[in-house]
Amino acid sequence: MSNKKLLINRLIQIILIIAFVVMAIFLIKECNRECYNIPDHTNSDTIVKIDTLNFTDTIYYPKPYIVIEHVYDSIYIDTSNVIHDYFRERIYKQTFKDSNYVMDIDINIEQNKLKKFSYDLEVFQKSTTITYNVIAKEKFSLAFGGGVGWGFKTSKPSIHLGLETSFDRNIIGANYEFFDRALILDYKYKLIRYVRE
Repeated sequence: MSNKKLLINRLIQIILIIAFVVMAIFLIKECNRECYNIPDHTNSDTIVKIDTLNFTDTIYYPKPYIVIEHVYDSIYIDTSNVIHDYFRERIYKQTFKDSNYVMDIDINIEQNKLKKFSYDLEVFQKSTTITYNVIAKEKFSLAFGGGVGWGFKTSKPSIHLGLETSFDRNIIGANYEFFDRALILDYKYKLIRYVRE
């Protein structure tokens, strides 16, 4: 009769172990998908995207479109003033601005010709800030541990070893108690989680 009980106990233990292994495989497979839980760690990355405008910095020396010659008949002209004015260098600075750009132009004219033409162009580029939150989630964890205690009803010590797996807020484990030779399967649910960065 005791062999039959021992065989039934062994059979129950084997069935419980197989059920635990099947449940662990199922949970691991489920956790490989997206587990919706509170993230353990959250990192933020900021990416700045800037629109670009391509332009070539070229200096142009324009030629006159029309040349007008004034003919003076009977007007008194001081030749020294005309020559002095002819060799005088004139510098013109002009700024053009808009909501998209600012352009400063420098023009130098001497001897009735364009001597220098330069400009500085500053383009206000549109920038868009995109923030991505990278969330690190715990997919699966496995824990091994043990414990000791005292049985008040049996007046014997209790020693057990256990294996636990957790995903999301669920904890499933199996423990083996040495003195009573019992296999215990347990399930726990995390009621409160505190995540700190």
